[in-house]
Amino acid sequence: MIQRLSRAATQDSGSIGLYLFAFTAFSQRALAVIGCLLMLYALWRDRRAAWPQLRQAPLFWCTAALAAYTVARTVLAVANDPGNAALHAKDAARILYLCAFVAVAWALRGDHRRILRFLVTAAAGFVIARLWHFDWQFDYPQPWWQMRLGLGLETIGLGYYAGTLLIGLLLFAPRVLAHAHGPWGLAGTALLLTVGVAASLQWVILSQSRAAWLGLLPLAALAALFALRSSWQRGGLPALARMSAPLVLLLVIAGLNAPNLIQRLSEEQHTIGFLLSGNLDAISSADERGWEHSIGTRIQMLEAGYRQWLEAPLLGAGPAASKLTLLASDDRVLQQYNDYHNVALDLLVRLGMAGLLLFLFCVKYTLSSGWQAWRRGQLPADTALFLAGALCLLLASSLSNFRLLNFDFRYWLFIVTAPLTTFAICGSGARNSPRG
Repeated sequence: MIQRLSRAATQDSGSIGLYLFAFTAFSQRALAVIGCLLMLYALWRDRRAAWPQLRQAPLFWCTAALAAYTVARTVLAVANDPGNAALHAKDAARILYLCAFVAVAWALRGDHRRILRFLVTAAAGFVIARLWHFDWQFDYPQPWWQMRLGLGLETIGLGYYAGTLLIGLLLFAPRVLAHAHGPWGLAGTALLLTVGVAASLQWVILSQSRAAWLGLLPLAALAALFALRSSWQRGGLPALARMSAPLVLLLVIAGLNAPNLIQRLSEEQHTIGFLLSGNLDAISSADERGWEHSIGTRIQMLEAGYRQWLEAPLLGAGPAASKLTLLASDDRVLQQYNDYHNVALDLLVRLGMAGLLLFLFCVKYTLSSGWQAWRRGQLPADTALFLAGALCLLLASSLSNFRLLNFDFRYWLFIVTAPLTTFAICGSGARNSPRG
């Protein structure tokens, strides 16, 4: 048995790494790294078969160009600022790590069934980790549903990841219910989906992330409409009635949490008023007591980041420039942060217009890869909509946060982009899947 396990680990390390990474992406960083290394090893082992496919994908060349530019910009930054060489090298390594999504895409093999197993494994690992981090003895200073909790993650991250899970449960619910066997199996599946939808929404609310709430709202509404339409097409009125149960529960949970939602959304009204009136000079990052204004801090960061980018508009100031310039800021609130809370602006500061354009080309080819896969019938409608919705949520998060260098956000990026790009990366080796 040991020999068989050893043979499986060496001959199919890509599959082992794929599912190990998916299950531990939001809980065990070390194991997720091992999973990525196994997939990179599998890509290297299959290099003779992979290279003819990779070189035909524009996304691969854009990713390689971004990696090469990051390395070159790091060398220049270290030469100009040797005292901060370690910081530049560390942040450059984190940017280069983003390019590893190519290995994840290759491990998916352009197989829709494999994509579904990958997504289910990631969802299961996320849910189990959140339940593990919840204090089941309820030893909280106040009712837990009124608190801001991260359940093992940063609170903002929990809002976006749980929102992604919510979209997925809504979109895939008609497919799952249609494959349930027998009345008991159907009842159990419907109950499990309803509980999952309820837990996902409650986790989103616990994050108290207004950006996550606002970004998720239209996407969840579209997912609910698609779920109702798909249920009607698959099973008529009975299927529509079964699908309505989790949607009604969503409304009930939102209503029960309405006071907390309204209170959170109504905060910093003075900042919003200044912003709408164009009085940017009156916006501050903190009040006279030193309490931070979340929206005000982001406005101050946009202004400070724009001024910093103008000092090196084409090539930027180096991979660690955001951290170093914020540390030297006159604003004590801004000194506490390592980035400018906006992906486009932060990349401009770090890598300049050249780096941002390469990054945007990668985004463009990721979108076009997913679009072409759907057009060719390789991605069914529910899977394509889920990946598109998750990517929209990811892009929305980039407007008010820069979490690309955080390990959990990086892995969220892998989980969303790898299924979209696997058919382009694997080329002729990808498998077609009927739409459904």
